[in-house]
Amino acid sequence: MSELKIILTGKVTATDDNSELPYANVYFSDEAGTKLAGQSTNTLTNNSGDYKLEAPLTVMQLAAGPVALPPSKFLTANFGSFFKPKTIQIKSNKDVYNFALAPAAQMLPEVTITAEKPKPADSAPDPDPI
Repeated sequence: MSELKIILTGKVTATDDNSELPYANVYFSDEAGTKLAGQSTNTLTNNSGDYKLEAPLTVMQLAAGPVALPPSKFLTANFGSFFKPKTIQIKSNKDVYNFALAPAAQMLPEVTITAEKPKPADSAPDPDPI
């Protein structure tokens, strides 16, 4: 008997300009977007922002019969610190999940600019001190 798998596909884009996000990380997570402990099933988007994520299903025997469950009820896409991660709930009748990630606000350190009055030409250092 072959192993049962879930195969999810989709695209990761930016909300501000709808551009594809290459090399975004897509993984099974909890509702807060945290990667599951001991879970190594994840994938990266290609140059066009497309991904394909495969994972084994867990079969549970219930009174009504066997049920196949994915590793988690949630899927998260993350693109470093430049975009806010997004988590969506997996539906049993759907296998395509597209993500639109919003840019993250970046707090830059404060910059101070100071100016000095130029020195008069007669106080210039001797070009040949020797």
